[in-house]
Amino acid sequence: MAPLPVEITEAESWALADPNHDPFSDYAVGRVRCTSADFRPEATWLEVTTTQCNYASFVSSFPAAAPVGSVIRGEVAWATLAAIDPAVGTLAFATDSGVLWSHDVAIPGLSSLIEIEFTLPEPAPAGSSLFFQVRNHGYNSWQLSPLTLTAGGAPAGD
Repeated sequence: MAPLPVEITEAESWALADPNHDPFSDYAVGRVRCTSADFRPEATWLEVTTTQCNYASFVSSFPAAAPVGSVIRGEVAWATLAAIDPAVGTLAFATDSGVLWSHDVAIPGLSSLIEIEFTLPEPAPAGSSLFFQVRNHGYNSWQLSPLTLTAGGAPAGD
């Protein structure tokens, strides 16, 4: 029987990442970091509004150990994206070991919802960090669903 997905994040589990421990810090140069006033829970989703900022890195902790090959899934949505000049917004996930998933979005653009799915290339110990990052241009709103994890790794007995 395949393992069932387990919720590993909720809106309230995300906090702003410490700039000194942000795996996306190379992209922060010349950008305005979001503050706690720029994000909030919206029902069960995390909402990031970039009216006053254009860069946000968040961190959440794995609630339990996740073996290599575990799959993380969720969704990201955004309202109609506005900007005076055309640009690209980037959404990404990483661990301390590096970027695991990245998606570019054309700005301006229509509202959309996309599925997130990526596999852990190495084990994630309980309490280790998962990062979510938004790089934006313009006054926009981005939403992240709760994430689930389906344990991977070799089946028992192999």
